[in-house]
Amino acid sequence: MDCRIPLLKSSEIYFGTVSCPVLAEEEHSAPEKEVVSVTTPKQFYNALVALQHIIKKIPRLTIFGLGIYTETSRSPIERRKKFDAERTKLLEAEYLAQFEKCVCWLNHEIWPTSRINKKYSSYGLKHIAERDIGYVTNGVFIAAAVHCGFRWKVDGDDDPNPCFNVSTHAVEAAIRRQELDKINNSRYNYC
Repeated sequence: MDCRIPLLKSSEIYFGTVSCPVLAEEEHSAPEKEVVSVTTPKQFYNALVALQHIIKKIPRLTIFGLGIYTETSRSPIERRKKFDAERTKLLEAEYLAQFEKCVCWLNHEIWPTSRINKKYSSYGLKHIAERDIGYVTNGVFIAAAVHCGFRWKVDGDDDPNPCFNVSTHAVEAAIRRQELDKINNSRYNYC
């Protein structure tokens, strides 16, 4: 199956494709480089609308996570400008593609539980997901989890990494599958 990829350049939308079979057997070759993937213009639009809704729902959300990396050398005005810039970046094509990949990964790998699981923060979960889908920002992962219906909680106002109501069993099963994929030279790809 092919995934259509919108890449924003100036004011135009370009589309490219990347092959993303559910299970790609790779015989002793390095995995293909991850490519930005949002499958169709409609999915691009839906991802944009979903992220806009989540940004309104979570006022502190940026590409960094909840808030921005605190740099005490910056003035409050400079920090606010950085916050606004990192928040706006969430709506760029690159991050919309990451959002789609995270949503796909979460829907295939992780299921919710009744309680918040403090064993895995968004930052830890994003690193597990990255083994399958390539690099994603913490903020994009948070947005995708919220979009998928996971509840979240942070320990403090300055914590950029919320915990979600994810199943420990599901997360550990994903890690075991990734380890087997590495041993068997196979890779589970997500659109």
